[in-house]
Parts: sequence; C-alpha cells; structure tokens
Amino acid sequence: LKSMLGAFNEAGNANSSVDLSDLQNLTDASGAFMDFPGSLSVTGPFASYEKCTRATPTLVFAPPDAVPLTKDWYEAGDARGYAAATCIPSNEFDSYEGDIALEDLPNLIEVNDYAFWNAKGTVIFRGGFPLLKRIGTSAFATQTDGGISPGFGNPSSKVELLSLAA
Repeated sequence: LKSMLGAFNEAGNANSSVDLSDLQNLTDASGAFMDFPGSLSVTGPFASYEKCTRATPTLVFAPPDAVPLTKDWYEAGDARGYAAATCIPSNEFDSYEGDIALEDLPNLIEVNDYAFWNAKGTVIFRGGFPLLKRIGTSAFATQTDGGISPGFGNPSSKVELLSLAA
C-alpha cells in the first residue's frame, strides 16, 4: 500500500476500527482519517512516508527525519525551537482563530496542502527559508461563498519569502 488519500475520511461509525502497522511502502495518507469516527491504531515505522500530513486531529504522519511544526508546538510559544521545524503538516492551522507569526525557519522544507487554510487571524510568514522546496496546494487560501479564493481570511496577513533555495 503506497497511498490512502482521504481513504477513511467520514467513513464508518463510532464502532469502526482501523489498525495500521508496519506499512513500509506508505508514502501519503493526507486527510485519510480527518473525520473518521471510530478508533485508530497506528504502529510504524513508515520508512517511505514522503509528506508531512495531518491524518487526524491528534495524529501527524511525517517522513522519518521530519520535524513537523504543529499547532500545539506553536501554541506552546517555543519560537527559538521553531528553527528545527522541517515541515508544516497539511491542514495544520485550518480555521485557526489566533494570529500566526513565523519568521526565519532555516530548516523548513515544505509547507503542505491547506496548511493555513481559512486561517482567521493574521498570518505573518516571512524571512529566510533557504531550504524551502514546496508550498502545497491552497496552503494560504481561504474558503468564500464563491469557492476557493487565493489570499487570506484576514486581509492583514502577508507572506514574504526571502532567502529561498535556488
């Protein structure tokens, strides 16, 4: 099994259960369990995993050497520690109510799909990102009555990417 994009999203009921273990070839489980109402058991390693993705409200799948910058980590206020972050998981700050200020993340490689989707507060994302290789689909977009809109839920937000990889 290599991919299970959204496979169990909104599937099953409270009595459903999924047990994942030793899936050496799994590369992507983006949104696989976001609204799964049952129980989930996950046992790695997932040696081939490629993206940093939010699988459930409490579970992030990431490559073996990744250091995901999660909402919990951000809210803990360890701004100096953010420098170690290599990725921001998909949907991590989805509909986030507070302000987000991230600057100079020298090890950040990837901002995943919908990472700041529909963020309500001011998003400031600026500075040096020398290893940044990918910004995912609609990473900084917002939902409007007319569909997906490029830009932010808050017009005060801004993205300034300086010192990018060649």
